[in-house]
Amino acid sequence: MNKTRYHLLLFLIGLILFSCNSSPNEEGTNQLSESDMDIVPDEPIEPEEKESLILVQSEQRRFRDGNLFETIIMDYSNKKPEIWSFYNSSNQLTYTTEWSYYENGYLSKIEGHLPDGTLDFELNIDYDTSGRIISTTSSQESGSFVTTTSFTHNEDLTISSRTDFAGNLSFKSFETNENGVVEREIVDGNTVVSVQYDGLDPISKTSFSTTQNYTYSNEGLAPLVFSSLFGPNPVNVVLFQNSLNDSSDSLTGRLISEINSDSSTQEYIYVLNEANFPLTREYYENGSLIDEFDYRYE
Repeated sequence: MNKTRYHLLLFLIGLILFSCNSSPNEEGTNQLSESDMDIVPDEPIEPEEKESLILVQSEQRRFRDGNLFETIIMDYSNKKPEIWSFYNSSNQLTYTTEWSYYENGYLSKIEGHLPDGTLDFELNIDYDTSGRIISTTSSQESGSFVTTTSFTHNEDLTISSRTDFAGNLSFKSFETNENGVVEREIVDGNTVVSVQYDGLDPISKTSFSTTQNYTYSNEGLAPLVFSSLFGPNPVNVVLFQNSLNDSSDSLTGRLISEINSDSSTQEYIYVLNEANFPLTREYYENGSLIDEFDYRYE
């Protein structure tokens, strides 16, 4: 996997989480050793189901200059991502990702495979006994490029991040608010991203001097929530991507209708089913169609 595909994959993971909250592993559920069990947190508390419908598949169609260039089919099992299949504009399979989970349901691994089945990418996630992510390790192109990010959860409720890519180190930190939600990302002593929330709902986000403001739909329910992957601790959504900018939209359980800044307008249009879940979602940026989602439930 080249760097472009790797960063695209992480971006798409965040996007799918966002689409499901405001909506890449051929292992099924990991069998843990006794030592592994010592560091795996307790079972997450799932939110009460409002309806019996469960998301089983979604399809994302991505557009560039009005033309379809990629389709992603996402299959779910037990309310969790299981397999993603990527297709080009000619409907040829280009990549697949498979998702694995610890026995308690927390995401443990994502593997990416080339069309011939060759393992191209692997991401492993470790948690502490409190259910907080403490490290992620990614390997690209059969181990040619390894990146490890370690997290230290400090007593002052900040989180220190250290990333090692082939001996090249980078550092950042995250600050949480009184609700335990990450609200600031700090690099070299400077706040590069800050988010204001109403509960778990972003109200505004400032990233590198650009401020975005959020508007929410008055209707609609999330078919999935972040706790389905990472347990109930909201810091894990940010730590998984090591980025507040890329992950804050994935926290809300409401449907975002618009995100506006001085330079752009992002609009989300939904069609809901009788149970108030999204059947379709269209995403426009400055009036141009960027992607479409279809959702299927059972």
